[in-house]
Amino acid sequence: SVSALSRFIGRAVDEVLPHCPQLLKKMYDCVHTGKGEEYQDWYEFGHSDREPARLRVNITRSGCGRIEVTGEDVTREPVAEVDSCDRECLSRALQEVCSAGSMLLDSDGRILIMNQAMAFICGVTPDKASGENVARIVPAYLWRILRGPLATCWRQSTAVSFSCRWDGRSFEWRITPVDSGRSRGARIALVAHDVSSQVNAAKAIEACEQRYRLLAENAREMISLHNCDGVFEFATPASLAILGLDPEALLGRNPYDLIHPEDRLSVSEAQDAVLTRAGKRHIECRMKHRRGDHVWVESTVCCVRDDGSAESPRIVCVTRDISRRKQAEEDLKAAMRQLESKQIALSEVLCRFAEEKESVSSAVGERIRSALLPVVKDMKQYVPEAIQDRLGALATMIEQVTQSPPEPADNRLAGLTQREVEVCRLIRNGQSTKEIAGALGLSPLTVNKHRETIRRKLGVQNKGVNLRSFLKQVRL
Repeated sequence: SVSALSRFIGRAVDEVLPHCPQLLKKMYDCVHTGKGEEYQDWYEFGHSDREPARLRVNITRSGCGRIEVTGEDVTREPVAEVDSCDRECLSRALQEVCSAGSMLLDSDGRILIMNQAMAFICGVTPDKASGENVARIVPAYLWRILRGPLATCWRQSTAVSFSCRWDGRSFEWRITPVDSGRSRGARIALVAHDVSSQVNAAKAIEACEQRYRLLAENAREMISLHNCDGVFEFATPASLAILGLDPEALLGRNPYDLIHPEDRLSVSEAQDAVLTRAGKRHIECRMKHRRGDHVWVESTVCCVRDDGSAESPRIVCVTRDISRRKQAEEDLKAAMRQLESKQIALSEVLCRFAEEKESVSSAVGERIRSALLPVVKDMKQYVPEAIQDRLGALATMIEQVTQSPPEPADNRLAGLTQREVEVCRLIRNGQSTKEIAGALGLSPLTVNKHRETIRRKLGVQNKGVNLRSFLKQVRL
């Protein structure tokens, strides 16, 4: 109506047509160059429930610097049937995409050909979609996604690629302008690849990597990767707690620079064994901490090969700090040595006490014998013969009571040879292996062999039990 049109009189064109930047650009070009142009494009005019219209626009410059713009709605113009040229064009554009959704549009946005996969994506049948405007066939949500890339492809005649998620699936779209070689204009080929499986697999891999990264970054053990020469290629953040060094400070560094000189040989042998033979090796060594001292570490080492190739071996090492355990072992050894020394001292005290007891008993018995037996013998001379027999029995009883009891035989010595008993006596007296060998005319190797045999026969298999302390409790 005239009243509706009067709203546009005297207003700037960019206020009236804010959603038509392509039209505004061509109008400004016409002002500056004086050249008109005829083209087609999609436009929307303010109604959210109205489909976009395709207009054939003609821009010309008239006198007095004025521009005339005419627009013809060609949205519903009939489309000719797809001819052999279009089919050949489609065949070139949609080559090797049978599993992908694809369709071909003409210059007016009408669907020329749509395959079954694209029809499934759009929720229609290929026959129903043929000849229809693409904006009316594809779902509204999908059209809002496709509208911008389609406009870009039409205006700039360049291929557009993008990704989107639709109906719970992931797609990769490619919109490509295709020249049909006819005067009717270009065609637009749309290809949609369903990449849901690839995206889900990538997400699963990423989640798996995140879990492994979470475990590696929060584990108390340092996990490291080395080349065949032992050089660090990767290390987890636990290196900061164990060695006081960041993982970046270890990359490219040889671990032998940190290993204590006394432990390098054993570590080198373990490394060679891992590289040449399958399996795992456990290594205990000292490594230098950043503060300057050495800490005890325990490493589990194994060899892995990329893709089963023997040309690129790698060494995986899991290292943990065992300084506290080593200190506890040293404390335990010190306590055992202290306990052993106390046990030896106690055994010596008991032996001395037994010897003193025996000497006191012998002294008391000797005094009793020396005091009573002479008196009994003198009394025999002054008493009748019947009483003399009783005095003789009394003297015999005094002799038996005051005599020291014989030492009981130790059954544990029954299996020892005479030479082994002699070695036991010398060990009990505190003589060393070298001294025993000199005293008996044997070699130190033979004496050590006697020691092992004595331990086995006496049941002293624990190396922590001192043989001398044990023999002091045995009667030889």
